Amino acid sequence: MPNAEPWTPAEDVALCKAYTNISEDGATSTDQRSSLFWDRIHDTYTGLVPAGTPARKAGALQSRWSGLIRPDVSLFASCLAVVKAEEHSGWTDMEHIDEALLRFTAKREQLNANATHEYEEELRAGATKGKRKPRVRPELFRLHHCYE
Repeated sequence: MPNAEPWTPAEDVALCKAYTNISEDGATSTDQRSSLFWDRIHDTYTGLVPAGTPARKAGALQSRWSGLIRPDVSLFASCLAVVKAEEHSGWTDMEHIDEALLRFTAKREQLNANATHEYEEELRAGATKGKRKPRVRPELFRLHHCYE
């Protein structure tokens, strides 16, 4: 059953900080079990969120990170890196970000269109047995608060 409370930007930021703190902890071995890794993130996250924030389980944190935050922030970061590498003379940081946002939207639109087209082709060919219709991802980057 999904959590009744929607995620807030403060929770997203706390999750990003917790993930970064634990994943970059050089004192901890990299061969730890996934469950231990996410339990440690959960403990750190719990200490970072404001009082009164709804309780979240470690699995909910992992799902939010893996299914939404990491893919979107990674795609935006790659778009921004490409824009900055192009060395637009005289551009401000905001102009670089605006261009990266446009490219994020274009890339996401293309990814959504490709996934939908592939599914429709399989549907016409009768090869969709057991396959779900692809989930269309948001085309606008909504996680500015997670990218710092």
